[in-house]
Amino acid sequence: MWLSLQAYVESKSPRNPFKQRKKPCDELVAHQLKLFTLIPGVGEKKARMLLDHFGHPQGLASVPEDMFIAKLTPLIGESSAQNVYDFFYTKIGFART
Repeated sequence: MWLSLQAYVESKSPRNPFKQRKKPCDELVAHQLKLFTLIPGVGEKKARMLLDHFGHPQGLASVPEDMFIAKLTPLIGESSAQNVYDFFYTKIGFART
């Protein structure tokens, strides 16, 4: 049996079978990386290092304030660690309760 061209087109899914959809997990990681790159002096590479080490932004928030720079310096360097500290504690007024 032959289908008309219009029936064939209508029966086909509008999805592209070669286009890969992003997993929700990938989108979350992309958003978390974007969050870290908003910090002055932190690019994609340093953002990835922070995310790999702490797992998520809340992991970074769990670092005690007096150990913050000392904990970040081996990962991203002293000046970037200071930038991250300044961003959280000076610029946005991050405070722990």
